[in-house]
Amino acid sequence: MRPLLVAALALGALAAMSAGGPRALAEEPRSPARELAYSRDGRVYGCASYFAPVEKTEGEVRLDVREVRSAFRLLTLGAEEDLDAVQYYFSKPGSPRILGFAIKQKTGQVEQYTEGALTPNGLQCRVIRNGEVLLEKTFPVPAETVIPYDMSFIPKMAKASGGKGGTAVIVSVETLALVEMEVRRAGEEEISVDGRRRKAARYNVVSGAKGTPQPLRMRQSLYFDPGTDELLLAVEDDPSRGERTRVELAGGGIENRLVRLRQRGDELKPRPLPWRPGSGATYVVQRDGVDAGTVTVRIEASKQGRMELVSSRRLGADVEDARAVLTPEGQPVEYSLDGKAQVAAATGEPEERAYSLRALFGPDRISSVFTAGDARRETPRVLDGKVYLLDRNAPELFAVIASQLDLKLGKSANVGVYHARDGEAEMLNLVVTSSGEGATGPYYVVHVRGRGYFGTLTVAADGHLLRADRQVGGGVATLEYILKE
Repeated sequence: MRPLLVAALALGALAAMSAGGPRALAEEPRSPARELAYSRDGRVYGCASYFAPVEKTEGEVRLDVREVRSAFRLLTLGAEEDLDAVQYYFSKPGSPRILGFAIKQKTGQVEQYTEGALTPNGLQCRVIRNGEVLLEKTFPVPAETVIPYDMSFIPKMAKASGGKGGTAVIVSVETLALVEMEVRRAGEEEISVDGRRRKAARYNVVSGAKGTPQPLRMRQSLYFDPGTDELLLAVEDDPSRGERTRVELAGGGIENRLVRLRQRGDELKPRPLPWRPGSGATYVVQRDGVDAGTVTVRIEASKQGRMELVSSRRLGADVEDARAVLTPEGQPVEYSLDGKAQVAAATGEPEERAYSLRALFGPDRISSVFTAGDARRETPRVLDGKVYLLDRNAPELFAVIASQLDLKLGKSANVGVYHARDGEAEMLNLVVTSSGEGATGPYYVVHVRGRGYFGTLTVAADGHLLRADRQVGGGVATLEYILKE
C-alpha cells in the first residue's frame, strides 16, 4: 500500500512504510532529547518522548524526520487500556515547518494508522483501522495552517507578530479537524518543574475545533524556556469535560512510573425512550451532501418491558440488518448484526462478503463475536459502569444517547460507549451548545467528541434525533444522517 505522503510530498524515503508502517523508519534504540509527563489529580498516567531530528535520504530526496513516542495508561470502564503510539513528522532539511505526518497507534485490539500532508490542494489524509480504510480524502485548509510537532511554534509565532500573541490554525493529528487557537503573551514567571525552579515565558491559549462555541473551548497556560522556546509546563482546562491536565518536562524513564487513570461515565438521569412500539423512522444518508443510502428503524416491544430497535441499513451496494434489545432507559442487553459488503477480491474484481456480529451485555461483562468469512473474533470485556451501544455511525444508536440527555444550553455529559464492531469501549463527551426553532419545533445542537471522533447531533426538544453529522478535517461533514419527514 503506497502512502499518500509519497505522492503528496515526493518523499521517496517514506516508501518503507508500505510494508512496516511508521516503525519502519525507526532508528536503533536511542535516548530521547526530552520527555513530557501527563498527570491529572496528581497521577502521572502518560508520557511523550521527543527525539532529535534525523535526516533521511532516498535517491535525490532529503528530509528531516522528527519522532515522538507516547504511552498512556488508562482504566476505562473497568478494563485496563494501553494506548501506545509512534509519530513521525516530516519537513525539508533545516526547516521548522512540518509538511506531513504519519502515526501508528494501538489501543487494545485496535491498530490505527493515520497520515496527512499539506499540499497545494489542502490536507491530504488517510486513516486505516485494523486494515480497513476508513478515510481517504483531501480537505481544503487555510494557507497558514500548522501541523504541530510540538508547541514551540507558539512563542515563535508570537515573536514574529511583535511579541504579544496572535491567532493560528493547526491540524489535530488525532481527529484530522482544524483547531483554532488564540494566543496571548502573559509575561514571565518563575515555575517549579521536574523538581527545579525555572524562569518561564507564559502564554495563555484558547483553542477549539472549528465550530466549537467559545465558552466550551480549551484554556491552556503554557510556559516556555525564554531562550530555547522549549515547552516546560502546560496546564490545560477543558470546560466541557470539567478536567484539568498538567503536562510538564520530566526526567528520564517516566514511562516505567505511569499509573492508570480511572475513567467512568457520568450517571445520566434515566429517561424513558421517546418511542412507542410500532413506530419507526427513516434517515437519509448523505456523503458530502450527496444521497448515499437510507437507514430505516422500526420499534418493537420485547420481554420484561424492554424495547427492540430493528434497523435496515442500505448504503450503496452494502446491506446491513441489525437488532438491538434495550432496557427502558436505553442500556443495551443484546445486539445482532448481519451484513453483506462489496469488497475487492484478489483478482481485483468486486465480490460480496458476508459478516455477522453477536453481542451480549451483562451487569459487569460484555461478550461479542464477530465473523467475516472464515475469520472469527471473540471479544470478552469486563465492565465498570453503564455504557451505551454504538456501531460505527448507526444513527438509531446515537438517537438512544440523544434521548437521555438533559437538553439545556451548556449542559455536558461524559458517557461510556461500547463500539460493537470494534469490541472497544471509550468515553464520549456531549455538550449542548445551541438551540433553535425548526419546521418541527424547537431543537438543540449537541457537540460530540471522542477518540478520533468529532460531530454534532440535532435533537428535538422531546428527545428525538433529527440529524447526526460526522465531521472530519476542518469541520467538513463527510457523513450526514437526516431524519426523513
